[in-house]
Amino acid sequence: MKQILKIIQAIVFVTVISTILTGCGAKSPSAVVEATLAEIAKGENGDMSQYLTETLATEETAETAALSPEQEQVQELYFSQFSGKVLSEAIDGESASVAVEITSLNMAEIILSTMGAALGAAFSGGELSDEAMNQIMLEQFQAAQVQTRKGNIALQNIDGEWKVDTTSADFTAVIFGEVDVDLEK
Repeated sequence: MKQILKIIQAIVFVTVISTILTGCGAKSPSAVVEATLAEIAKGENGDMSQYLTETLATEETAETAALSPEQEQVQELYFSQFSGKVLSEAIDGESASVAVEITSLNMAEIILSTMGAALGAAFSGGELSDEAMNQIMLEQFQAAQVQTRKGNIALQNIDGEWKVDTTSADFTAVIFGEVDVDLEK
């Protein structure tokens, strides 16, 4: 389970840092969001890449901070399948909202399916090794379907620069996806 949380933490960190780094210098809210989406799709940037490697490293590999092959594949799968485009923007004083269309894996659904698979494996065979957890996580990422979703990204004008509000539930939902829970089914 620690491995699942580490990969999620790393992906969220890259997304938030990308947003912070690309918010500087852009002129319009749309330009800030376009730059943010491009950085997320790249998934790597000197300091972020190093942080990802250190975060995802297991206890056995902590000294070298090397990712397992499965962790590298998970990271590659998520970022290689992420793309986004700006649809429109609305500015109201010091606030703005940029409508976007995101195409990516749905992290919320992947997390849910990984937890379910891990719990099932744990109940049937005892404790899971790091290798087994990495394999379960990789299988869930490989089985996940790319989806397209639309949403809004909120920005604030702070000291003359537009900054993405990465703390909003709308940002999280559109960037990472949501679990579709239909209790009627």
